[in-house]
Amino acid sequence: MDDKHDIPSTAGDLNAPPGNAGYDAYKASIEHDASTANGSAKKPVGAFEGPGCTVGGIILIVFILMFYGMLSFCSERSKENARIAAQEAADKAKEEEAHYQERVRNGSVCADGPDDLNTSLELNVKRDLKDPSSFEHMGTVITPAKNSKGYDALMRFRSKNSLGGYAVGTAVAKLYLAEKNLCEVSAFKVIE
Repeated sequence: MDDKHDIPSTAGDLNAPPGNAGYDAYKASIEHDASTANGSAKKPVGAFEGPGCTVGGIILIVFILMFYGMLSFCSERSKENARIAAQEAADKAKEEEAHYQERVRNGSVCADGPDDLNTSLELNVKRDLKDPSSFEHMGTVITPAKNSKGYDALMRFRSKNSLGGYAVGTAVAKLYLAEKNLCEVSAFKVIE
C-alpha cells in the first residue's frame, strides 16, 4: 500500500474496499472484539468463557467438597463422642449398682439416713426418750440377719435421763430394706 495515495495492493490490504476477503475478516474480528468488550454480546445461558471462569469454578467446587468433608468429619466425630459418653454413663451406672449391692449385702445401706438425716432407727429411739433433743449418737453396728431377710442393729447413744444427767443407752432393732437406700425398723427395744 502506498502511504500517499491509499491505493490497495494486490496482497489483500486491510483498508481495501468492500468485497475483499481480507477486509471482511478484519471487519468481523473488530466487531466481535467490540461487542465482547462492552458486554453486549449474547452468550448462551450457563456458558463459561475464558480460563478464569473455569479456574474459579474448580476452586468453588473444591471449597464445597472441603466444606462437605469437614461437616461429615464433625458429624462422625460427634457420633463417636456420643457413643463414648453413653458407654461411660453405662459403666458408671453399673459400678454404682455394684457398690449399692455390696452395701445391701453387708448392711451398711442402713447405716445412714437419706441426705445425712436421721435414720429410721434414730427417729424411733428419739421418740422413746424423755428429752429427744438431748440425743447424741455414739455408734451403730449393723449386720445381716442370720435367720431371716433384713438386718440386726445395735446402737449406742447418750441422752438426758429423768434426773437431768446424761446416761448411755443401747437400742437393738430388726431392720429391713423398704426401698433403695431406705431402711425401716420392724422391731426395736431401748435398753437403759
